[in-house]
Amino acid sequence: MFRIPVCLASFSEVYYSNGTLLGRCANSLKYVMDPEARARRIVHVSQHADVSFCQAFWFLSENEMLCSSVSMVVPLSINQVISIPPEELILDTLDGGKISIPIPNSHIGRKPIHVRLLSAVRRVGMVGSAGIGGDLLGLSESLIIHSHGGGFVAQTSRSHEAYLRTWAVKLGVPILSIDYSLAPEAPFPRALEEILYAYAWSLNHASTLLGSTARKVLLVGDSAGANLNLGITFKCLEMNIRKPDGIFMAYTPVLVEFVTSPSRLLSLTDLLLPFGFMMRCLKAYAALDNKKTLGPKDKTQGSNEVVESETESFAEVSESDLIALALSPNGDETNDAHKLASLPSDSTLNSVSLADVDGIDHPKQEIRSQEYIQKFLEMYRNSNISTSVPVLNNYNGTDDNPPSNGKTWSLFGWPLGGDKKEIRELDTERAKSPSEEFVFTVPKDPFLSPYLASDDLLARLPPTKILTMELDPCLDDCVMFARKLKLLGNVVSLDILSGLPHGFLNLAPVSKEAYEGSELCIKRILELLQM
Repeated sequence: MFRIPVCLASFSEVYYSNGTLLGRCANSLKYVMDPEARARRIVHVSQHADVSFCQAFWFLSENEMLCSSVSMVVPLSINQVISIPPEELILDTLDGGKISIPIPNSHIGRKPIHVRLLSAVRRVGMVGSAGIGGDLLGLSESLIIHSHGGGFVAQTSRSHEAYLRTWAVKLGVPILSIDYSLAPEAPFPRALEEILYAYAWSLNHASTLLGSTARKVLLVGDSAGANLNLGITFKCLEMNIRKPDGIFMAYTPVLVEFVTSPSRLLSLTDLLLPFGFMMRCLKAYAALDNKKTLGPKDKTQGSNEVVESETESFAEVSESDLIALALSPNGDETNDAHKLASLPSDSTLNSVSLADVDGIDHPKQEIRSQEYIQKFLEMYRNSNISTSVPVLNNYNGTDDNPPSNGKTWSLFGWPLGGDKKEIRELDTERAKSPSEEFVFTVPKDPFLSPYLASDDLLARLPPTKILTMELDPCLDDCVMFARKLKLLGNVVSLDILSGLPHGFLNLAPVSKEAYEGSELCIKRILELLQM
């Protein structure tokens, strides 16, 4: 994982225009050799870079060279982008009626939704299979609907082909990945509306376009995408339409607000999701300030009122929580035959799943400490170290109107300079204090924070497989959510891996540890398909 911080620090030199081209190249080389200079640069970028930098860095996974190499290593028979038009969509309800699925309309109006169909084989009724020689396989009984991560602000289905291609081959099931609209242009609830609409569309067109009977439909997602999958499952229950038959979720934020739980503070050292990145993405997607363009409240947005849970509040995860979690991948702690032994301590992957936790005494009162948050933010601001990178060409404007610096150069598609709209500077002098920037209001809406959903809704979730990492910012979210589902009687399992960063699935082609983590995901999805 050494390459990730080097890449982050070096890319920041490419993205921002502080100093001369030669100086930036020299600094990029220094980041490889000097860990202290690399760490200082990452601190500055995390504290001062805006959402556009987060988007640009995470979109590196769509580099043409990387995508081409992945497609050569894992070829697919079908890799087809489909555009879903914004038109009336009727779905059957469970009581024999009909319901119209709301057309996504918030923030950016009605627009087509793009989805990507991935399949290792060509099947009858699958778009892209017609007119090609050779026999077609019959309809698959299963369909996987995937929602990608990216902090609600970045990436697409193409970014996640790095592992989705392998999943399509090894699972043998069509995968439909949804390219939902991204914040800050399309904040909450736009993505939720689009994924619900795409889910309903896929049920209506499974046999005619997707090569599946959809007898079993799974929702699969990582990070932000898994959060959205939970939201649309609640929508299915609310609208009395068919819910998914299983959910697989990886390193998922289920409480979208600033809670200083132990794992949230781990984002200070996370390689792919530093604290500053996480807070800016959260603010771009969920802050109430983003709702100023909304008209009268639409009933598809969900309520901003907190639905009180009868089980517990979001509490700090203690060591006893983790010790009490024994392996039970099928969610049945009474069946010892199905329990898996823990992996050896020196293994790349260390898995933990849920078992009996009813006897553990947990606090039921939510801890509120604005004073602690303020002290933490002040400490975060004061940790700013003088940069080792020479800052030249400083200006007093904003990133929207930076000074011109001559011609545009590029290296493998990365801009090294450019016109007025492309040049940016990392302005550490005029940056806002974290105590100002990170204090904002997030609506307490269960469609935004699934942890806040009522026990009635949570108890009706389908079998759920959760995967996270020991040092992931979303560890506490996943552990507490899994525990809540377990106490409500849901079929649920939890895997906790070691040695991997948030978003590791995108690193599967280049990292042995990430590849093994991806293999465990495949195993858990297969278990859901076989239930």
